[in-house]
Amino acid sequence: MISELILNYRLEDPSDTENSLGMLFQLSQAIRNEPQETASIYRMRPAYRSSRGIDANGRIPSIRRLQQGPTRSGGGYSYPGDFEFRDNDRVTVQLHAIDLTEGEGANRRTVAEAVPAIAIWIPRRMGQGWVVQEQRNED
Repeated sequence: MISELILNYRLEDPSDTENSLGMLFQLSQAIRNEPQETASIYRMRPAYRSSRGIDANGRIPSIRRLQQGPTRSGGGYSYPGDFEFRDNDRVTVQLHAIDLTEGEGANRRTVAEAVPAIAIWIPRRMGQGWVVQEQRNED
């Protein structure tokens, strides 16, 4: 069930929590409407760990950089890309294990191995309008 997987997932960085509030609001409403709502779960590349570069703040710059895009072989697609691994009618959770790197070329180095990351897709039928206001502490 969705509530057992996603709602118990804890984020370390407060800004990640702020960014995920909308998703949590949508999922909590979906679970309230249908307590037995389920999700599709994909363990991405279980036999291979990919690597992603991080920025000066130690972050992968965007979800598009987390998910591998399509690859071509022989004039067609040999891999449709991670984004295509989803169930169009259910919440889809992709579980990734990635190595984080920094630097370029010969200066590139791995700074963390097998970091767990999740990508969550919510179907249109669960869409909810929401607004989040960031509260800033004024010192």
